[in-house]
Amino acid sequence: MGFENGNDSTGTLQTYLIGGVDSQGKVRAIAVDENGRIQSIGEGVSITPVDSGIQRKPDIKKVSDENVIPAGTKMVFVANIGGSAGLLLETEFLPGDSVSLEATGNDTIAEISYNATDTIFMLVTLT
Repeated sequence: MGFENGNDSTGTLQTYLIGGVDSQGKVRAIAVDENGRIQSIGEGVSITPVDSGIQRKPDIKKVSDENVIPAGTKMVFVANIGGSAGLLLETEFLPGDSVSLEATGNDTIAEISYNATDTIFMLVTLT
């Protein structure tokens, strides 16, 4: 079987062509011949991954009120940095308590109620 300059010189390759990336980051093409044998094709080329992520800036604030963290955030961190208990989702939230929530994929976090009227909560959100 021969494969020269991207062409099957012997006519033995079928149309099954797959590829992968080896441990050095080289793209390796692989073909399957008519007998089901896997054949490595070519030397491969280097690739550079493209970062398609979105940069998000966190919002950080200290609060001493009763309010909600609006729905639609990707990540929420809440810490009670005050000297008294507060409420988070109607659950007692003691001084020193903290919680971190993160949505995955296209999901977002629902509205979160809090009451920090007698203490201080630090809220960090990422939308």
